[in-house]
Amino acid sequence: MIFYDIIIHVIPFMTFMISVFFNRNKTPVDTVFSIMTGYIFLTEVLGSIVGRYLHFDNFFLYNFYCLFFPLINFRIFSMLSKSAPRKKLIKTLSFVLILIFIGENIIFKNLFTEIQYHTYLISLIFLIYIISVHLLEIMESDIIHDFYRSKSFWISTGLLLFSVPFLPMMIAFKFMTLNFEIRMVVTSILIIAMHSCFIVASLRTKYK
Repeated sequence: MIFYDIIIHVIPFMTFMISVFFNRNKTPVDTVFSIMTGYIFLTEVLGSIVGRYLHFDNFFLYNFYCLFFPLINFRIFSMLSKSAPRKKLIKTLSFVLILIFIGENIIFKNLFTEIQYHTYLISLIFLIYIISVHLLEIMESDIIHDFYRSKSFWISTGLLLFSVPFLPMMIAFKFMTLNFEIRMVVTSILIIAMHSCFIVASLRTKYK
C-alpha cells in the first residue's frame, strides 16, 4: 500500500514539476501538457485527502477526472493535428463524451456513489483512437526519421502504454472478482510506464 501511495503521488508530482520547470522548447501544447500532468497529481492528492483523511466518498473526484482528463488530451491532439477534418472529429468526440457523462448521471445518478464505468470506458476508447490516428500521422511525416525527438510521440506512447492494457483490466474488474493487490501492482506498472514517457517528452525532445 505504501509503495502504491508513492507511485500515485510522488511520480505524478515529479512529472508535473519537470513539465513546468525543465521542459525544453515550450509551446502552447506544452502548456496544456503541464495542465494535464498537474491535474493528474491534483486528483490523486485530493482523492487521498477526501477518502482517507476526511472519510468521505471520493468517487465524484475520479468521475470528473474520467471526463476532464480525456478532454484535456483531446485538446492536446487537436492542437497537434494539422488536419481540419481531424480537428473537427476530435471536437465532435469531445461533445459526445460530455453528453455521455451527463446521460450517465441522469440515468444512474452515480456521480457520488461509484465510478462511472460507461464514461470511463468510452473515454479510453476515444482516446486510444485519437492517439492511434496521430501516430499514423507521425509515421507519414518527416518526423518519423527522428521520432524519438518528438514530444507528441512520447506523450502518445505514454498514454497508449497506460490506456491499452488498462482498458481490458477495467472491464475485467467490472464483471469479475479479482484480487485488489493484483490491480494495484498492474496499475503501478502502467503509471510508471506512462509517466516515464511524459518525463522523456519534457526533457529529451525538440519537436512538437
